[in-house]
Amino acid sequence: MAKRTNNKEAKPVMVEKPIQIDWDSLGVNVNVIGVSGRHLTVGKEYTISKETAKILVNKGVARLK
Repeated sequence: MAKRTNNKEAKPVMVEKPIQIDWDSLGVNVNVIGVSGRHLTVGKEYTISKETAKILVNKGVARLK
């Protein structure tokens, strides 16, 4: 239930759930897009191994294409 403040109804904050990735169905090499970080250029595509991609996606540095 939402809190009432100053006679206005406070809207609950919507939390976006991360998309579940089925890592078993992916191939040995995957394409990721750099989001942030020192070693990745933002917006550039990289072809890397599945294990490395899993680490980078979990850290939030890259996302799967």
